[in-house]
Amino acid sequence: MERKKICYFIFAVGAAKGGHYRSLATIAEESAKYNDCVIVNLGYTHASPIQNSAVKSHFVYFNGWNLFQALKSVTKLVDMSTVDCFHTFDSVSFLVARKLAQSYKIPVVTTKCGGPVPKKYFPKAPYITLFSEEDFEYFINTNKFKNAKIELIPNRVSPFCPDQAKIDYLKNKYSLQDKIVFLRITRIAKYYKKSITQSINLVRKLQDHFPNVALLVVGHNQHPEELLELEKENAGCNIFFETEESIIADAKRIIDVADYVIGTGRGFMEASSKGKILLSPSQNGDYPVLINESNFKVAFSRNFSERIEFNQVILDNNFQEIISLLDTPQKSLYFRKLSMQRYERYFSIEKGIEKYNKLYQIATYKDDLKIDILRNWIFAIRQNLGTWYRNAKKML
Repeated sequence: MERKKICYFIFAVGAAKGGHYRSLATIAEESAKYNDCVIVNLGYTHASPIQNSAVKSHFVYFNGWNLFQALKSVTKLVDMSTVDCFHTFDSVSFLVARKLAQSYKIPVVTTKCGGPVPKKYFPKAPYITLFSEEDFEYFINTNKFKNAKIELIPNRVSPFCPDQAKIDYLKNKYSLQDKIVFLRITRIAKYYKKSITQSINLVRKLQDHFPNVALLVVGHNQHPEELLELEKENAGCNIFFETEESIIADAKRIIDVADYVIGTGRGFMEASSKGKILLSPSQNGDYPVLINESNFKVAFSRNFSERIEFNQVILDNNFQEIISLLDTPQKSLYFRKLSMQRYERYFSIEKGIEKYNKLYQIATYKDDLKIDILRNWIFAIRQNLGTWYRNAKKML
């Protein structure tokens, strides 16, 4: 297979801690075994997963309005004559890549990284890769994308080593040595409060049967008032919240602190690689749902997100199945084995990169629609209005 020069693009704003930054870093690092790779990080923030990646990255300030200045900056940093393919990870960075593609006739692949299906605008892209079956069904059945090559590639996790020092620190800090630990890695914010509350509900009910069950919530504290409320409501209940930046950085490396992981998206997949017993949030239930053979597909189709709607039979049987699992060591071993099998089949980047490489090999430049480029630019400006306004206000 011919070695290609791949230029990756992503847009970042704010704390830039989301899973799609880590997904890009993982994909680029695996791709670098077969291709020459570079990352262009557009926006307001040089995202830490990108900065810390083994693949070289460049930061270019982009606020939506300064498109032509950003294009000029990118061409100073990356020699376009050597690039064989662009690969973007959001609709804002796709705008910059497609404008460069027009000038240099370079093909563009774009990845939609997660979240609900597009409700309004998504650019007309010739090559689209997707992380979830939910998105795949939407794109293949939407007339706008009938001529696009669309690939479902959920694989985006690579093997990693645990940080034993951090794990020991957490075990000692919260006296977890003799406890059955449930772990939820998430940002502590209003958007994720429902899944955090479900996790708390489950553990507190389990404590009626198993007093040594504990919940550890690990993540960035984006809404301190929410955290204070949760801590107050659950004081003395073996419900712990860890938000110390030095501990939660690269949080996947503390997964081995737990027996059970309540995961979403990429976090679910990382826990699967460690053979953890996995649960997923539920849109329509009071507790996270144990993922087994009968409900895996429905959870997988929604990327193990808060949007999963499990049927009532699954919800009715869920708590008793978790009780049975805690009571039966042999059943626990079976679930751990199942997790590892799913990682190998669905989540390992080693399988995913084969599909990306095939796409890079066949991708060709497609003439772009000027009207859609204009719509893409308007979309990028709108996406940036809030941040642009807040930054301008600070300067006054």
